Amino acid sequence: MRASGQAVFHNRRLSVLLMALPLALFLVLTAVPMLLLMPFLMALFGLFMASKGVRRWLVHRERRRIERARSQLLASLATW
Repeated sequence: MRASGQAVFHNRRLSVLLMALPLALFLVLTAVPMLLLMPFLMALFGLFMASKGVRRWLVHRERRRIERARSQLLASLATW
């Protein structure tokens, strides 16, 4: 007698194929698109981080320029 949960397959190769089918479908529907999308997403993230760094550097440079102009103005007022 077979257990009620056990499938009745006469061909062992067919049973292995049917067991592997959900895994193959899962890989095709999830892993393959992620492998294709991952480089694009990483490049996008890299561009975002680079632009953030450039923005931070520009703010820092502007702050330095303002402080230099302020100190020059104070120095010229002190000599006047």
